[in-house]
Amino acid sequence: MTIVRIRVFLVTFLGVFEALLIGRLVVLLLAANPENPFVALLLAWSAPLAAPLAVLDVHQPAFGSRFERGTLLMIFVLAGVGYGFWLLAARLGYAWKRERFHDPG
Repeated sequence: MTIVRIRVFLVTFLGVFEALLIGRLVVLLLAANPENPFVALLLAWSAPLAAPLAVLDVHQPAFGSRFERGTLLMIFVLAGVGYGFWLLAARLGYAWKRERFHDPG
């Protein structure tokens, strides 16, 4: 697998997680009906992603419009992790090309 494919896979994989978390944040801010099948599916799929930082939202109301700070923070954390892996893959790709073509510089 080439470095370009790894980077594309990484962007796609983390992009799906980011989209789920952004969808969760918007749905909760707009106080969508959790009994709606689409909303229930979105909340169920994004719950494990938001769970590590759910402790920040302990005092949020159970019903109605709510702003989950943990979800917003997780969006930024995933973006930072993705950017870090992106840079790492770029450096590995550059090192692999230098090694492959025997570039002394």
